[in-house]
Amino acid sequence: MDSKMEILEFITGQLSMGSLPLDHELINNIQEFVASNEGERSDRAWLAVLARVRCAAPARAAPARAAVPRPRVLWRLDAMLDQYEDAIRQFFNIPNPSTRDIDEFFEYLGSKVETDTDARDRIRPFFPALVDLQPRSAAAMFSESWCDSVASILKLVRVNKRLDFCESLLESGRLRDEAATIYLKDLSVSRPKDVKSILVKNQGIIRPEDALRIVREVGVKDAEPACLEATGDQAGALEALLGLIASTDDEEDRTELINEASSLCLRVGPTVPAEVAAELWTRLLRSVAAVPPALLFEAIQYLPLEELVVRSCRSVAVAGAVVRGGAARRAAWRGAAAVARREAHEALARALVAARRALAVRGACGGCGRALAAPGVAGVRTAHCARAFHTDCAVEATCACGRRAPADALALAPAPPRRDPPPAPHDLLLLAPPRPDLEGVV
Repeated sequence: MDSKMEILEFITGQLSMGSLPLDHELINNIQEFVASNEGERSDRAWLAVLARVRCAAPARAAPARAAVPRPRVLWRLDAMLDQYEDAIRQFFNIPNPSTRDIDEFFEYLGSKVETDTDARDRIRPFFPALVDLQPRSAAAMFSESWCDSVASILKLVRVNKRLDFCESLLESGRLRDEAATIYLKDLSVSRPKDVKSILVKNQGIIRPEDALRIVREVGVKDAEPACLEATGDQAGALEALLGLIASTDDEEDRTELINEASSLCLRVGPTVPAEVAAELWTRLLRSVAAVPPALLFEAIQYLPLEELVVRSCRSVAVAGAVVRGGAARRAAWRGAAAVARREAHEALARALVAARRALAVRGACGGCGRALAAPGVAGVRTAHCARAFHTDCAVEATCACGRRAPADALALAPAPPRRDPPPAPHDLLLLAPPRPDLEGVV
């Protein structure tokens, strides 16, 4: 049988390319063989013959419909004859469509949707079956006008196909309302570990109250804090996180949850009254044994250091972390300030050297702090790095940049006023003759 099928495919291939003429007896023999041998290969061989017949004699294509009345043949023949809805109905009569059949079918539907404005509405009755076949291809043909009835569509689709369809809508930014609610329910049952990340990455696809109700009904505990925070219940979100911390035995999961709780307090602090933020930090510090020092130090904004160490920190490790973090941060700020001052002085010194001149002295005296141009001041003495002192005030021995100031003062005589040169006695203008070019032409 395989050898006969290969011969049939070779003959139909030659017919398709025009290498063989459309002999009536040959076509009848092919028809008899195809009618007596069911299968995808024989159907496609007959479709190649029909395509050749349609190109050569379009009037003979329609009568050939009854020759081999099988769904795979009929839907392609209806597509050739531009009978859109009949082609869709006939395709769904195929017992077990192959991957190639499905790809060709969706390619046909996609081309019709792009060229015909009414084609999208005409596939509406068949849309649940399309989602069952290829969810992502069906999502590309989903119409925004169907949002009101999307729940009734999705209820007719299998759960795994429904998830793929909704994820495709989510990626394109079209998942909302009832479709988002159904997707969250299915995801909570099928893949509960993915619920939290989906809700955090795609905020706004579903009402926070609905999301909280769904995760509580299904029992997705790790997604409950994110839903509570979205509803505005920050204290409830913190309590949910503390409950997860208390019920977790894995040390890595516990550390991750503690970091998440600390981040929650850090996010909520600037948006709520100081008393509420202090309560959140106190509740967190009393419930855990260790908090990241970088986040822990943020609690000092809302809790006095004494209260933070004595009342909030029941663990010696936490109290020590607070003190060490505060000392380290203070030392870091001091070091940063010293570096900034040094860099500012060096930048000013480089600017003075590049300009090769002094800058105008303004501001306050470096010794007494009074204005340099205060009334009754005898004079001003300039120092290094654009500093200046009154002549009656003591001058610093060393500049802040580290350069030692000279002890001797040098008094310069005032420069005489500049005189304008006398005008020329004659108004003469010297004009040079034009220079000839290389060819001697002026």
